[in-house]
Amino acid sequence: MSVHALRLNAGRFPADAGVSELVDELTKTSSEFRTLWEEHSVGSLPRVYKVFVHPEGGASS
Repeated sequence: MSVHALRLNAGRFPADAGVSELVDELTKTSSEFRTLWEEHSVGSLPRVYKVFVHPEGGASS
């Protein structure tokens, strides 16, 4: 679902360099991401909060 959310946001904000760079990096480094990205699936997303935990930066939502 996170890949689909990223695709939705990439479409909504095509000039966002951060989104483009992230997609490029993940496409180059992850075959699983590349497969999901190429599905072109986008749907409505429920309002939910996600918490990401970075090994150096800690948690953020």
